[in-house]
Amino acid sequence: MQFHTSLLIDGGLKESASGGRISLVDPATEAPLCDVPAAGRAEVDQALAAAARAFRDEPWARLTVPKRSEA
Repeated sequence: MQFHTSLLIDGGLKESASGGRISLVDPATEAPLCDVPAAGRAEVDQALAAAARAFRDEPWARLTVPKRSEA
């Protein structure tokens, strides 16, 4: 199984500003799965701003629920 180990923010893959990482573990086997960036305040703020912008400005925001379900 392959995992993406970067943050996806505003359509791009990024590392955390702090460089910190978090180890993910399979809860059933306790086997290590992968390490992912530890998102901090800067990354959360960027992600929230991108989401707000997408919801406000992108065509997706104007689609009805039935049209979104077709995507």
